[in-house]
Amino acid sequence: MRDRICATNTAALVFLAEQAEARGEDSAELRRQVNQAFRPSARPAPATPQKPSGDDFLAEMRALATPEAS
Repeated sequence: MRDRICATNTAALVFLAEQAEARGEDSAELRRQVNQAFRPSARPAPATPQKPSGDDFLAEMRALATPEAS
């Protein structure tokens, strides 16, 4: 969800900058904000998969190993 919000905000900034340029206005501040959004420090850290606890892992393995009755 965070990535979607970041992408939407960045797209809106690009759109506003293009509109300002089409009207002949200065879009330097908007372009600066777009560039800032693409800096590595502005991006959220990649998600790390959560490791299951021992109990969760054992329960999942038992469920996978036990054939379902048909």
